[in-house]
Amino acid sequence: MAAKLKPIVKHPYEVNVWASISKRGAMPIVIFTGIMKSDFYVESILRVTLLPFVNQTFPDGYRFQQDNNPKHKSEHSCQLG
Repeated sequence: MAAKLKPIVKHPYEVNVWASISKRGAMPIVIFTGIMKSDFYVESILRVTLLPFVNQTFPDGYRFQQDNNPKHKSEHSCQLG
């Protein structure tokens, strides 16, 4: 009788990284696990990490560009202003 093998999980642990770079330097990297939902994206990434960086690094103004991911267009992120 052959031994039963346990299936191997293809990706046992998921780690996500969010980062940004500009001509004036790199923003602090955000490392997190799980799925990024719009409230986490807005509060933890944009409000806590991105805005302080760009306000200090670009006091004369800046242009922030992102793709059409649903988190980026959510009602929550539109209220960031």
